[in-house]
Amino acid sequence: MSHPGSKSHTSREWVMVCGLGSLGSQCTRALKGYEILVSAVDLTAPATPNALNLDLLVCGDCRQVNVLSQARIKDCRAILLVSDNERVNVEAALAARRLNPEVRLVVRASQQNLSKLLGDYLGNFVAFEPSRLAAPAFALAALNADVLGYFELKSQRQAKDALSSTSKEERGQLLQVIQRTITADDSWLGQKLDQVNTGSYQVLQHLSPQAAKGPGALAQAQTAPPLFHLWQPEQRLQVGDRLVLLTSKNPTDQTHLRSLLQQDKQSPSIQTWPTFAAAYRQLQQGWSKLGRTSRVTLFALTFLLGLILTAIFVFPRNPQNPAWTETLFAALVMVIGGTYADLPPPFSSMALGLRLFSVLLTVTGTVLVGLLYAQLTNWLLTARLRLVRRPPLPRHGHIVLVGLGRLGRQIAALLVEQQQPLVGLEVKMPEDQLLPQLPVVYDSGTTAAGLQQVAIERAHSLLAATSDDLINLEISLLARSLNPGCRLVIRTSDARFSEDVAGLLPFARILCVPVLAAKAFAAASLGENVLALFQLEERTVLVTEYEVTVGDNLHDRLLAEVAYGYSVVPVLHQSPGGSATLCPRYDKGLRLQAGDRLVVLATSSSLQSIEQGTMLPRQWHLTLEQMRPNVDALDVVQVLTRHLDCNLNHAQALLTRLPRVLPQPLYALQAYRLHTALERCGVRTSIRDWKL
Repeated sequence: MSHPGSKSHTSREWVMVCGLGSLGSQCTRALKGYEILVSAVDLTAPATPNALNLDLLVCGDCRQVNVLSQARIKDCRAILLVSDNERVNVEAALAARRLNPEVRLVVRASQQNLSKLLGDYLGNFVAFEPSRLAAPAFALAALNADVLGYFELKSQRQAKDALSSTSKEERGQLLQVIQRTITADDSWLGQKLDQVNTGSYQVLQHLSPQAAKGPGALAQAQTAPPLFHLWQPEQRLQVGDRLVLLTSKNPTDQTHLRSLLQQDKQSPSIQTWPTFAAAYRQLQQGWSKLGRTSRVTLFALTFLLGLILTAIFVFPRNPQNPAWTETLFAALVMVIGGTYADLPPPFSSMALGLRLFSVLLTVTGTVLVGLLYAQLTNWLLTARLRLVRRPPLPRHGHIVLVGLGRLGRQIAALLVEQQQPLVGLEVKMPEDQLLPQLPVVYDSGTTAAGLQQVAIERAHSLLAATSDDLINLEISLLARSLNPGCRLVIRTSDARFSEDVAGLLPFARILCVPVLAAKAFAAASLGENVLALFQLEERTVLVTEYEVTVGDNLHDRLLAEVAYGYSVVPVLHQSPGGSATLCPRYDKGLRLQAGDRLVVLATSSSLQSIEQGTMLPRQWHLTLEQMRPNVDALDVVQVLTRHLDCNLNHAQALLTRLPRVLPQPLYALQAYRLHTALERCGVRTSIRDWKL
């Protein structure tokens, strides 16, 4: 039934949310930021419906046609099916498609193969799994490294289902978001930011006291200020400045990424004695890779070899003084359980000490033979039954992952792929074929003894990723008491609980899965294809793919206007039938046309601006002061057409009478780049309110 007080709207499109759990509630909040009408369906009314600011609430089963009709399915541009029951979500998607053949279906589902088949059959269908979306943010938060995010950009066909594909496809181009702090011996010290923003690196942010006084002041009045394009190109880097950079690396060579992830784990003492430390570290790593039985066997074998060598020198002191070959033969006979009757005559009258020594040889040999039989049996069973032998537990500088549920497995897979030292802690025994490279301890982790099994005192970080928020908090507090220097990352499922825990544990990273995933679901409901997400300055950045269509708010706009006006970072552009361009330049006069593929880094507020067509104000004015003699006017006209929204005739008219203020205001970085290009062509310019 309809909720009393529901508002009636007919002129604007609707988006429906089915399932008002943690994820559904966050989706409604994210959707309201786009200023669209939101209807919701749930079995029962939420305790505080006014907090969700819904335009229409219907209580009932979203699989029923009459319930969907009451929630205005025929007026909806998209429907988000985000209940905890995947079967309900799929059945509701089928019912919604019957009622509205054009509605976009955004479904919460973990069965990737089924999702792909439904997408091929139903069309305009996308499926997400919240844990798959949030896992990279958790993995990076546990590393305390300079890598803030990474994602792959593939071909147009591959990127369509980037978050749900199960096939082993060829990997695309790996892009990384990294941070770099300028030190006294840094090669970038003293360089201008615009010098850094070339070649392999693209500046996303420059964080320093001076940067806060730059052009970012124009956004101070906004609730959610822009995240990008607020740095000053002419500012020189100083000690302590922090840069956030976008860089691309070859995906087949993960060495650079792993080295960045592991930089903070290097020990100063190891750097002081590199040769000895490297040898010791290799020996220690080789020893740690052996199982317990293998280590005991190796120790017993080493001990036995020592006894045999001792026997070669001790037995000749017998009065009969046998040759060394005879003593070696005698030692081997004693090792395999022989008696004095099996020895040559000279050994029949040995002294008491030598007899005791021979008994030690026999006992040691018997123990070793038993160990060898056990080891051989283990190898045979493993090979015959294909049993999984997990690696030994790391003992220092590792990551402890508590909870190997759906999210925990996704996090573990990412960390294992990057060869990070990791140990899992799980109450239930996982399947043998589940991440065989991951060492696992079977314990709840809620006791000191359980955490001590995974060497929490020497761990680098702890990831509490169980499905119970209170257990995650309990484990984190206990780990903090055992290791005050341990980095904590805590999973939560409630936004309010996250805020409370963040106030209690300001040193920990609190990540709420519904909050992270909801932004991707909301963006997908509007037609965008969300490829990945990561955290930057406590805000979620979405790697979002657009296909430009006639009449949308990207069509026929300069790429520079899109980047600066919507505060997004274009990372890929591809024309229909053309090749993709990574990190396209903004000063080439590129104008977006129908069919173009554009991938950007954007916050949810930037996506809202694109949806609404609301661009940031242009507050910078450039004045053409004077052209130097013998300047080629055609070059100047080409520069103006590449940087401004004007044609050749308009650009030529701007040069007829100087000095002249350009009629259209510009964005800060847009004005600077035009100023630089014109000065290079021989035109003296000035920028109002821009300090060069």
